[in-house]
Amino acid sequence: MNNSKECPSFEGCNAPLCPLEEISLKNGIWYPEEEICKNQKVNKLDWIKTQRKLSRKAMPDFYFNYQMLSHKFRVCKRIKGLNPFKPNDPQQTRWFKIHPKLKKQILTPEHLERLKKGRNDQKGTAQEQGNLKNMPASKVFTK
Repeated sequence: MNNSKECPSFEGCNAPLCPLEEISLKNGIWYPEEEICKNQKVNKLDWIKTQRKLSRKAMPDFYFNYQMLSHKFRVCKRIKGLNPFKPNDPQQTRWFKIHPKLKKQILTPEHLERLKKGRNDQKGTAQEQGNLKNMPASKVFTK
């Protein structure tokens, strides 16, 4: 980060992708073991949240760029970014095909009813199991 006037975390920041620097977002790359922006004002950006998830789950030898980080996708264990020893463009095209954009789930009233019914069914089962725990063994296991 080069913009010391705008960022209070400038002194201690070594993040390769800075939300306040357009050049780093356009051309920069980020490896999962590298630092993530510490500026609290931008901490809630979706792509920074994705970085945090990837830092825990991604393979360390593969990199991600801003375009990939800002893409809404499912972060799975051992997920791979791009290989630094191969050409970027074909890899990135393939990466986006492998990691489709997540669809926003729309809950209709019918979906909500089914969810509520499922919860009530589970509660009933748990209550029945709780009643069995409180009963003496002689009543639970009748001959």
